[in-house]
Amino acid sequence: MNYLNIVCYKLVVNQFICLGPLILTTSFFSGPLVDQGCVSPQESQDVQNKKLSKKGNGKTKFEYEFCKSKFNYRTSLTAHKKIHTGEKPFECEICKKKFSEKSNLHVHKIIHTEEKPFECKLCDAKYKFSTSLRTHKKTHTGEKPFECDICKTKFSEKSALATHIRIHTGEKPFECE
Repeated sequence: MNYLNIVCYKLVVNQFICLGPLILTTSFFSGPLVDQGCVSPQESQDVQNKKLSKKGNGKTKFEYEFCKSKFNYRTSLTAHKKIHTGEKPFECEICKKKFSEKSNLHVHKIIHTEEKPFECKLCDAKYKFSTSLRTHKKTHTGEKPFECDICKTKFSEKSALATHIRIHTGEKPFECE
């Protein structure tokens, strides 16, 4: 299996040798495949220094004057601004869906592959994303950490709780045509 570093976009064969954030990939991605750390110790220190210089000092945060949203990182502010501008410069060449961030495009491309590398050890279920497997595992454990404050019904997923709460509020977000 290969891993994609979503910072430098290099493919890595061993998840333990790369210092950056990784996602599991298929052979769908093209790029340099490295069998050693894709970030050298010096590059790593440079990355850490950049992160520190881009972060607020604890009290100071980066604020977007347009909507008054505050962020700990300048990069988060930059990404947020794209919500207001609608800027989506990264396009999937297969389905033409557009994204505001390059990393979101790379994650999206996985849906166009047949590979499902995340397997449940308790049944035959397979998934493209680790988050989907994590959700599935709750069906085996019975874990339901999300509870309705009104009727105390429990749910395994936050989204299921949000949908359930509409029963109590009467909210109907979708209109019939």
